[in-house]
Amino acid sequence: MKRYTSLPTVEVSAPIPLADALEGCTKVLYTFALASPPLELLEQLPNGGRLLAPIGTTEQTLTLFTKVNQHVERRNCGKVRYVLDRRTT
Repeated sequence: MKRYTSLPTVEVSAPIPLADALEGCTKVLYTFALASPPLELLEQLPNGGRLLAPIGTTEQTLTLFTKVNQHVERRNCGKVRYVLDRRTT
């Protein structure tokens, strides 16, 4: 049987920018859809860092962003349907 370890979570109670809250993280997973990639957060990913998020509003694609040599690579992982980020609707 394969065992899974839980990922550390970040809880933010004060209104601070998300990129500041996630500073130093190498793996980021969004559990809601974003209308567009979070450019500020992608810029702050360290080399080798990954961000997985559903991107799009009506049509969504699960997208893996990986930072390699200060360049962000994007790989589409298939069509999905997630709830939208309520802050943007």
